[in-house]
Amino acid sequence: MALGDKSVDAALMQTVVARFTAQASRTPDAEAVRFEGVGLTYAALDRRSNQLAHHLRGLGVTTDVLVGVCLERSVEMVVAVLAVLKAGGAYLPLDPAYPAPRLAFMLEDAKAPVLLTQAKLRAGLPAFAGPVLCLDESPALFAAEAPASPVDASSLEGLSYAIYTSGSTGTPKGVAMGHRPLANLIAWQLGQSIAGPGTRTLQFSPLSFDVSFQELFGTWCSGGTLVLVRDALRLDAVLLLQLLADERVERLFLPFIALQNLAEIATSHQKVPPTLREVVTAGEQLQVTHHGRAFFAALPGCALHNHYGPSETHVVSSYVLRGSPDPWPALPPIGKPVDGCELL
Repeated sequence: MALGDKSVDAALMQTVVARFTAQASRTPDAEAVRFEGVGLTYAALDRRSNQLAHHLRGLGVTTDVLVGVCLERSVEMVVAVLAVLKAGGAYLPLDPAYPAPRLAFMLEDAKAPVLLTQAKLRAGLPAFAGPVLCLDESPALFAAEAPASPVDASSLEGLSYAIYTSGSTGTPKGVAMGHRPLANLIAWQLGQSIAGPGTRTLQFSPLSFDVSFQELFGTWCSGGTLVLVRDALRLDAVLLLQLLADERVERLFLPFIALQNLAEIATSHQKVPPTLREVVTAGEQLQVTHHGRAFFAALPGCALHNHYGPSETHVVSSYVLRGSPDPWPALPPIGKPVDGCELL
């Protein structure tokens, strides 16, 4: 699809919040999330995020207000992201593995007035003056809230998230991303992807890595199923391969180093995920290695997408490798700009 296509133009007039709400209305009984063998429908995800969104509104969260999200991989994590956006706010990912001083800096620098977390993580968090909601301990707190969507306070001109740089070369810096470029990204991505109703996508990236946005909303805006995975399993290539097979995962986003590790284990064990049809890599320079060629040779219908873009812009270019991997270049180019972008 390209700009000028009516379906794309319509999508660019909506935030991902509006697109999710419309999808939940069309397919309420479809599975939106799977976690450790248990599914959550679009209707249930919509209801739970609506109730939390109403509660956040009551705490003063509205347009452009940042909300700290410090949660392990769980259903609560994705409910929290949706709820913050539905309240009109923007989410601030806080990796539970970060040292408390770094978390304290991010919360203070972002001026986040509310923090969403889990009871098991509470003791390790820095002192925080605002409300701290442990989502796994407070279901009754939100159960009384209205299950219907709040009046949409999100705007294409408003913020959707803020992600902090690693700080490896100085003080970490927050990158604030608006809804409009993300609406463009998801509209473009769904025109290039196999994503569709029922398509299963693994949620591999940490919430603090911007690719996670594509995993979540590229899935939900197309009616697919997001498969969550705990960190311990995500970081073990042998267990991950088994999960990909067991959960019949079709789409996978991986940085090159993780893709290389997965390919090495898959070829050495002579076991590839049989349903995999699309792999997207970003964040590092893609290299097509011996193990990578063997991996994709065993998956003849699987395409490899090379995405490029800094955190400040998210994806700005793409190059797709298809067919036999034998002629693929060792260092694939970054490709052409995505719709609505220019490469200068």
